[in-house]
Amino acid sequence: MLEKLQNVPSRTRNLFLGLLLLVLVVGLFIGVKLSQQKVTAPKATVGAGAATFSFSGNNTVDEGGALPVTVNVYAPETIDPTTPDGIVGMRAIFTYDNSLLQLTTDDIKAGATCVSDTPLPGWTALVKQITTNGSISTASIESVFFQQGIDGYTGASSASQTFATACFTATQAGNGSLDWDISQSSILAKTDAGQNLPNVLASSLPGLAYAVVSTTVPTATPTIDPGNPTATPTTYIQPSATPTTYIAPSATPTPTGTGGGGATNACGGTCGSNNNCNAGLYCYQGYCRAPACPSSTNCSCAAPTATPTPVPTRVPGVVYPTNTPRPVATSTPIAYVTSAPYLGEPTLSPDLANNPFLGGQRPEGVDVTASPAVRLSWFARFLLWIQELLRQIFGSR
Repeated sequence: MLEKLQNVPSRTRNLFLGLLLLVLVVGLFIGVKLSQQKVTAPKATVGAGAATFSFSGNNTVDEGGALPVTVNVYAPETIDPTTPDGIVGMRAIFTYDNSLLQLTTDDIKAGATCVSDTPLPGWTALVKQITTNGSISTASIESVFFQQGIDGYTGASSASQTFATACFTATQAGNGSLDWDISQSSILAKTDAGQNLPNVLASSLPGLAYAVVSTTVPTATPTIDPGNPTATPTTYIQPSATPTTYIAPSATPTPTGTGGGGATNACGGTCGSNNNCNAGLYCYQGYCRAPACPSSTNCSCAAPTATPTPVPTRVPGVVYPTNTPRPVATSTPIAYVTSAPYLGEPTLSPDLANNPFLGGQRPEGVDVTASPAVRLSWFARFLLWIQELLRQIFGSR
């Protein structure tokens, strides 16, 4: 190409180079202008919009109870009121006292309850994070809108909607508050141009004050009378008008004289102790009675009249049995033979083999006319014979 330019006349060549240089200068100028317009495009002031985050929930909770708090969002059209642009991103960051309330990321739900976890239509699942610095914890909740067209989410433009719910647990009695971290929170809006995402969050957001109430019941302290610190209170149970059941006392109570306090009551008067009754009376089932007859309402203890034993009338001519003494049985002494008398050396008769039981023979020296206590039976004589026979047999060896 350079060879062709060298063959072109010099005047024509210089004109072509000048035009080329002019095109390069104009192109450079236009590029600079376009870049300056992009840099100087107007943007909304950060945190200067009318969109808000807010809390809603109970202000009091019992110690150990649950405290659900909803995070609400409201984003009216502020950038271009004639065209609904909506919002495309939310980040809600707040702080709380972790010595009074307990919260985990699992306790943060998308929705209006602590059970459901459904985000707003078109929004992603919540991105949750909790950081702790001493007794103060910071919770962060984020979500992004899936854009279907050129506009963002407009569901919260006319009324506030629930963004998330923080399900706190009260751990200790005391007072605290939930406070917004506005410098880190944001609500991003979509503009008509489709390229800028300004933060339209308001510069001031109200928090939520709460109180954790203690459930411990204080122990009642008994009140002691300074004038009588050692007195024991007496519990008095009002008796029924007419006692229906009488329980006889196991022992006769000893009447107590009048006490050190005011007047005492006579028989039939009400009482709370023996000191409330006159001398000689005692307190029985709430009334003053006589010890000898507590069931008597007038303390009249009359001696019972002895009932005479009836004597049967005897009819003339009838023989009535008399109390004849029974005969007393007397015992007759029984004579026992303590030992058999010695009858001398027995002799074996020739007919011993034929009559082993002595066959009615009696040893010599036995008096058959003696008393029954002396005579021996045949069995006794047989035993004596066996004894003598054994003595002779073993004694001769």
